[in-house]
Amino acid sequence: MVWAVLFTCGTAIAVMLVLGPDAKPLLSAAGARAPAGILYLSPASDTPELWRAPLPGEPAAPEQLTRTGGRIFDYSVAPDGSRIVYSQINDQAGIDLWLMGSAGGDPQLLVLCGQDRCTGSDWSPDGDRVAYGREEVGAGANPRPGPSRIWTVAVGSGQTAPLFQDSQILGHSPSWSPDGQRLAAFDGNAGGIRVLDVETGEQQVLNSQLGQVGEWSPDGQRMLFTAMQLVGEGAFTEVLLADFTTRGLNPVIGPEAGYVDAGVPAWSPTGDWMVLGVRRATGSSARELWLMRPDAREAVPIAGDPGFTYGGYSWDPAGSAIVFQRFPLATPDARPDVLVWDMDQQSVDVIAQDAWLARWLP
Repeated sequence: MVWAVLFTCGTAIAVMLVLGPDAKPLLSAAGARAPAGILYLSPASDTPELWRAPLPGEPAAPEQLTRTGGRIFDYSVAPDGSRIVYSQINDQAGIDLWLMGSAGGDPQLLVLCGQDRCTGSDWSPDGDRVAYGREEVGAGANPRPGPSRIWTVAVGSGQTAPLFQDSQILGHSPSWSPDGQRLAAFDGNAGGIRVLDVETGEQQVLNSQLGQVGEWSPDGQRMLFTAMQLVGEGAFTEVLLADFTTRGLNPVIGPEAGYVDAGVPAWSPTGDWMVLGVRRATGSSARELWLMRPDAREAVPIAGDPGFTYGGYSWDPAGSAIVFQRFPLATPDARPDVLVWDMDQQSVDVIAQDAWLARWLP
């Protein structure tokens, strides 16, 4: 069976962010809001900072939003585009969480993590909480970060706590469902994607060996995810659709499609398309970028230059454009680029060179 209900006892979940006498003072709105655009880290080669580029066709120049001395690790954007949480390497070789307005400037410390590594943040749909992975450093002569566990933090107060009381539950790359009902993360101990219903405490695990969390449907009731399957002496990546309402599990892309490798699909906000990177059984190491219906029919290539491999894709809020990343193959000292594909114009624009981890700023 590909998924299993672990337990439904709500007491197994830590009390999430209930303010008490030790709560921190409320954080401010943390700065101004920027116009809509595209965020990315650059340079990808060394000392990255967070940048904002205007939307394609706008005349403004890209602007640098952070000045961390190249210590930024990753980031996430609030659903309304007003704020950004980013992970920054500190002087203890740990990684803290910082909060700022999307226009940059006046950052505020959200979670002081010390030697722990706090990364992979994701905002709740209401913008009140952020989930993140925390690798805690143990005691000893040579302390090292342990496996990641999921924590949450109240953005208004900075109060933070583990999501689960059970320390054996691991997790990284948390992802909130669009309706806020569920929170998913990849748990290596469980061998798949752990999905928590935050209201009832019920948990489910979608079996996967690939270390990636799936992609939510726009209504938050389904998830596309990938798993490894063996066929004869070979292996391929299949795409599956889990329905949390019916408990159904259906294959979307199997070996008959001719792909040996597929990335996690990104579901369009309108729900009628998905985009994913695939590697066909041709011997090439390059992933192409394809646009498909959620049932994998009506597949259309977006990017497939054999000199590049493609990934890092996501939809804009309107579901009319896709930002993605390309990486040159067989090129010494190659650097990734960030591009945007426009569905209406069927055009591709280069947004930034030597850049990666692009996100839409609504």
